[in-house]
Amino acid sequence: MNKDDTSWYEKIEYSEGMAIEQGDILFDCPYYDVLSDGINEEIHAKVVEYNVVIVTQSCDIANNKVDKIFVAPWTYISEVISKRSEFLERSMSTKEKKSLFKHLATGVMPSYHILDKDIEKGLGDYPVIDF
Repeated sequence: MNKDDTSWYEKIEYSEGMAIEQGDILFDCPYYDVLSDGINEEIHAKVVEYNVVIVTQSCDIANNKVDKIFVAPWTYISEVISKRSEFLERSMSTKEKKSLFKHLATGVMPSYHILDKDIEKGLGDYPVIDF
């Protein structure tokens, strides 16, 4: 059995009118970050791009039962390790990295969920979803 037979990812090229579904992973999804200076009541907006996963249920999307589609940001585990190292003000040891991976994989950290990597589908590292 080759790698493609075990992967549950499917790479989809979206086209106009195509439905999105719960669990779809989107790269570089635009988000409008709206800021107010609070003094002159001037509003500024900038576009920020995030990698996200769709969390709204597919049936609600398909049946137009929602006004908004909710997403959760995700990042690669290497970025999580890097940010954690910055917070600790030192590099994480191999033991600490393995422990973090194990905690993510076994649900010890319930606000996070780790997915499998799939280089051929554009996921060169393990994605970690931040709920």
